[in-house]
Amino acid sequence: MSDPTAIDRIHGGLIVSCQAANDSPLSERRMIAALVQCAEIGGAAGVRVEGEQNIAFVRQITALPIIGIEKVERAGMRLITPHLEAVPRLTHAGADIVAIELTHRAYPDIGSYARALQQVNPIRTQVGVPLMADISTAEEAAAAHEAGCDLVATTLAGYTSYSRTDRLPDTRLVSELLEMGLTVVAEGGYQDPGQVREIVQNGAWSVCVGTAITDPIAITRRFVEALEH
Repeated sequence: MSDPTAIDRIHGGLIVSCQAANDSPLSERRMIAALVQCAEIGGAAGVRVEGEQNIAFVRQITALPIIGIEKVERAGMRLITPHLEAVPRLTHAGADIVAIELTHRAYPDIGSYARALQQVNPIRTQVGVPLMADISTAEEAAAAHEAGCDLVATTLAGYTSYSRTDRLPDTRLVSELLEMGLTVVAEGGYQDPGQVREIVQNGAWSVCVGTAITDPIAITRRFVEALEH
Protein backbone atom coordinates (compact mmCIF):
# COMPACT_ATOMS: atom_id res chain seq x y z
CA MET A 1 0.00 0.00 0.00
CA SER A 2 1.32 3.45 -0.87
CA ASP A 3 2.54 5.84 1.82
CA PRO A 4 0.72 9.21 1.98
CA THR A 5 3.62 10.68 3.97
CA ALA A 6 6.21 9.72 1.36
CA ILE A 7 7.06 13.32 0.46
CA ASP A 8 7.83 14.13 4.09
CA ARG A 9 9.87 10.96 4.49
CA ILE A 10 12.25 11.83 1.65
CA HIS A 11 12.75 15.42 2.86
CA GLY A 12 16.43 16.22 3.28
CA GLY A 13 17.44 12.69 2.35
CA LEU A 14 19.01 10.66 -0.41
CA ILE A 15 16.91 8.82 -2.98
CA VAL A 16 18.80 6.00 -4.68
CA SER A 17 17.78 5.12 -8.22
CA CYS A 18 17.90 1.31 -8.31
CA GLN A 19 17.76 0.55 -12.01
CA ALA A 20 19.82 -1.34 -14.56
CA ALA A 21 20.05 -1.39 -18.33
CA ASN A 22 18.48 -4.41 -20.02
CA ASP A 23 21.92 -5.76 -20.99
CA SER A 24 23.35 -5.33 -17.48
CA PRO A 25 23.99 -8.37 -15.25
CA LEU A 26 21.98 -6.46 -12.61
CA SER A 27 18.77 -6.21 -14.63
CA GLU A 28 17.23 -9.34 -13.07
CA ARG A 29 14.50 -8.58 -10.54
CA ARG A 30 16.32 -10.08 -7.56
CA MET A 31 19.35 -7.96 -8.37
CA ILE A 32 17.21 -4.81 -8.37
CA ALA A 33 15.84 -5.90 -5.00
CA ALA A 34 19.38 -6.40 -3.71
CA LEU A 35 20.29 -2.86 -4.80
CA VAL A 36 17.25 -1.57 -2.90
CA GLN A 37 18.27 -3.51 0.21
CA CYS A 38 21.80 -2.11 -0.01
CA ALA A 39 20.40 1.42 -0.35
CA GLU A 40 18.19 0.89 2.69
CA ILE A 41 21.03 -0.50 4.81
CA GLY A 42 23.16 2.45 3.73
CA GLY A 43 20.59 4.94 5.00
CA ALA A 44 18.69 6.03 1.87
CA ALA A 45 15.45 7.91 2.46
CA GLY A 46 13.78 6.42 -0.63
CA VAL A 47 14.36 4.50 -3.85
CA ARG A 48 13.45 5.02 -7.49
CA VAL A 49 12.44 1.82 -9.29
CA GLU A 50 11.45 1.17 -12.90
CA GLY A 51 8.75 -1.21 -14.03
CA GLU A 52 5.52 -2.51 -12.55
CA GLN A 53 6.90 -5.98 -11.77
CA ASN A 54 10.09 -4.67 -10.20
CA ILE A 55 8.08 -2.27 -8.02
CA ALA A 56 5.78 -5.06 -6.84
CA PHE A 57 8.75 -7.29 -6.03
CA VAL A 58 10.64 -4.55 -4.19
CA ARG A 59 7.53 -3.53 -2.24
CA GLN A 60 7.68 -6.89 -0.48
CA ILE A 61 11.16 -6.33 0.92
CA THR A 62 11.33 -2.64 1.85
CA ALA A 63 9.31 -0.08 3.75
CA LEU A 64 11.16 2.81 2.09
CA PRO A 65 9.12 5.18 -0.09
CA ILE A 66 9.24 3.97 -3.69
CA ILE A 67 9.24 6.43 -6.58
CA GLY A 68 7.87 4.38 -9.44
CA ILE A 69 8.46 4.95 -13.13
CA GLU A 70 7.87 3.15 -16.42
CA LYS A 71 10.35 3.68 -19.25
CA VAL A 72 9.02 3.66 -22.81
CA GLU A 73 11.08 3.59 -26.01
CA ARG A 74 9.86 6.03 -28.63
CA ALA A 75 11.65 7.49 -31.67
CA GLY A 76 15.06 6.46 -30.33
CA MET A 77 14.41 8.02 -26.91
CA ARG A 78 13.74 6.37 -23.58
CA LEU A 79 10.90 8.35 -22.04
CA ILE A 80 9.87 8.26 -18.38
CA THR A 81 6.23 7.34 -17.77
CA PRO A 82 4.98 9.38 -20.75
CA HIS A 83 1.58 7.67 -20.65
CA LEU A 84 -0.35 8.83 -17.61
CA GLU A 85 -2.52 5.71 -17.87
CA ALA A 86 0.47 3.89 -16.33
CA VAL A 87 0.17 5.81 -13.07
CA PRO A 88 -2.65 3.67 -11.55
CA ARG A 89 -0.77 0.47 -12.45
CA LEU A 90 2.45 1.67 -10.82
CA THR A 91 0.54 2.81 -7.76
CA HIS A 92 -1.24 -0.52 -7.49
CA ALA A 93 2.13 -2.27 -7.70
CA GLY A 94 3.32 -0.34 -4.66
CA ALA A 95 4.73 3.03 -5.74
CA ASP A 96 4.29 5.76 -3.12
CA ILE A 97 5.18 8.52 -5.60
CA VAL A 98 5.01 8.24 -9.39
CA ALA A 99 7.42 10.18 -11.59
CA ILE A 100 6.05 11.29 -14.96
CA GLU A 101 7.90 12.99 -17.79
CA LEU A 102 6.38 16.35 -18.64
CA THR A 103 8.80 17.57 -21.30
CA HIS A 104 8.35 18.86 -24.82
CA ARG A 105 10.29 15.88 -26.16
CA ALA A 106 7.68 13.50 -24.71
CA TYR A 107 4.81 15.62 -26.06
CA PRO A 108 6.30 17.37 -29.09
CA ASP A 109 3.13 19.05 -30.34
CA ILE A 110 1.43 21.77 -28.32
CA GLY A 111 -1.91 19.98 -28.23
CA SER A 112 -0.59 16.73 -26.76
CA TYR A 113 1.51 18.63 -24.21
CA ALA A 114 -1.54 20.64 -23.10
CA ARG A 115 -3.65 17.48 -22.85
CA ALA A 116 -1.00 15.78 -20.72
CA LEU A 117 -0.94 18.73 -18.32
CA GLN A 118 -4.74 18.68 -18.10
CA GLN A 119 -4.67 15.01 -17.10
CA VAL A 120 -2.35 15.52 -14.12
CA ASN A 121 -4.90 16.58 -11.50
CA PRO A 122 -7.55 13.98 -12.42
CA ILE A 123 -4.95 11.19 -12.33
CA ARG A 124 -3.51 12.45 -9.05
CA THR A 125 -7.00 12.53 -7.51
CA GLN A 126 -7.77 9.07 -8.84
CA VAL A 127 -4.66 7.34 -7.46
CA GLY A 128 -4.29 9.36 -4.26
CA VAL A 129 -0.48 9.49 -4.37
CA PRO A 130 1.88 12.39 -5.11
CA LEU A 131 3.14 12.92 -8.65
CA MET A 132 6.66 14.07 -9.46
CA ALA A 133 7.38 15.71 -12.80
CA ASP A 134 10.69 14.86 -14.46
CA ILE A 135 11.56 18.04 -16.39
CA SER A 136 14.46 19.62 -18.24
CA THR A 137 13.74 23.37 -18.07
CA ALA A 138 12.27 25.95 -15.70
CA GLU A 139 9.37 26.47 -18.11
CA GLU A 140 8.46 22.77 -17.96
CA ALA A 141 8.75 22.81 -14.17
CA ALA A 142 6.41 25.78 -13.86
CA ALA A 143 3.84 24.15 -16.14
CA ALA A 144 4.03 20.87 -14.20
CA HIS A 145 3.58 22.64 -10.88
CA GLU A 146 0.60 24.61 -12.17
CA ALA A 147 -0.90 21.38 -13.51
CA GLY A 148 -0.84 19.88 -10.01
CA CYS A 149 2.43 17.97 -9.61
CA ASP A 150 3.64 17.84 -6.01
CA LEU A 151 7.35 17.71 -6.86
CA VAL A 152 9.57 18.60 -9.79
CA ALA A 153 12.81 16.74 -10.52
CA THR A 154 15.68 17.96 -12.69
CA THR A 155 16.16 14.43 -14.03
CA LEU A 156 16.21 15.44 -17.69
CA ALA A 157 18.24 18.66 -17.55
CA GLY A 158 20.76 18.41 -20.38
CA TYR A 159 19.05 15.33 -21.83
CA THR A 160 16.63 17.18 -24.09
CA SER A 161 17.89 18.92 -27.22
CA TYR A 162 16.68 22.32 -26.01
CA SER A 163 17.85 22.22 -22.39
CA ARG A 164 21.25 23.35 -21.20
CA THR A 165 24.03 20.99 -22.19
CA ASP A 166 26.85 22.28 -20.01
CA ARG A 167 28.33 20.23 -17.20
CA LEU A 168 25.99 18.25 -14.99
CA PRO A 169 24.61 18.46 -12.38
CA ASP A 170 22.62 21.53 -13.42
CA THR A 171 22.68 23.33 -10.09
CA ARG A 172 21.66 26.59 -11.76
CA LEU A 173 18.35 25.04 -12.78
CA VAL A 174 17.79 23.80 -9.23
CA SER A 175 18.40 27.35 -7.95
CA GLU A 176 15.95 28.78 -10.49
CA LEU A 177 13.25 26.35 -9.45
CA LEU A 178 13.81 27.06 -5.76
CA GLU A 179 13.50 30.78 -6.45
CA MET A 180 10.14 29.99 -8.07
CA GLY A 181 9.03 28.41 -4.80
CA LEU A 182 8.89 24.85 -6.15
CA THR A 183 9.55 21.65 -4.21
CA VAL A 184 12.60 20.30 -6.02
CA VAL A 185 14.23 16.89 -6.18
CA ALA A 186 17.74 17.43 -7.53
CA GLU A 187 18.62 14.67 -9.96
CA GLY A 188 20.99 14.17 -12.86
CA GLY A 189 24.77 13.90 -12.74
CA TYR A 190 25.37 13.97 -8.99
CA GLN A 191 28.63 12.11 -8.45
CA ASP A 192 29.94 12.67 -4.94
CA PRO A 193 28.70 13.27 -1.38
CA GLY A 194 29.87 16.89 -1.38
CA GLN A 195 27.56 17.77 -4.27
CA VAL A 196 24.66 16.02 -2.57
CA ARG A 197 25.22 17.79 0.74
CA GLU A 198 25.55 21.20 -0.89
CA ILE A 199 22.41 20.98 -3.03
CA VAL A 200 20.26 19.94 -0.04
CA GLN A 201 21.79 22.66 2.12
CA ASN A 202 20.88 25.11 -0.64
CA GLY A 203 17.22 24.15 -0.42
CA ALA A 204 16.54 21.07 -2.55
CA TRP A 205 13.85 18.91 -0.95
CA SER A 206 15.95 15.82 -1.58
CA VAL A 207 18.48 14.51 -4.07
CA CYS A 208 18.40 11.40 -6.26
CA VAL A 209 21.56 9.54 -7.26
CA GLY A 210 21.66 6.55 -9.57
CA THR A 211 24.68 5.73 -11.71
CA ALA A 212 27.28 6.85 -9.16
CA ILE A 213 25.87 4.36 -6.63
CA THR A 214 24.14 1.51 -8.45
CA ASP A 215 25.97 1.08 -11.78
CA PRO A 216 29.23 -0.79 -11.17
CA ILE A 217 29.96 -0.86 -14.91
CA ALA A 218 29.95 2.95 -15.11
CA ILE A 219 31.84 3.26 -11.84
CA THR A 220 34.55 0.87 -13.06
CA ARG A 221 34.74 2.71 -16.38
CA ARG A 222 35.40 6.02 -14.59
CA PHE A 223 38.38 4.52 -12.79
CA VAL A 224 39.72 2.85 -15.92
CA GLU A 225 39.43 6.05 -17.94
CA ALA A 226 41.29 7.93 -15.20
CA LEU A 227 44.17 5.49 -15.54
CA GLU A 228 44.15 5.71 -19.33
CA HIS A 229 44.42 9.49 -19.19
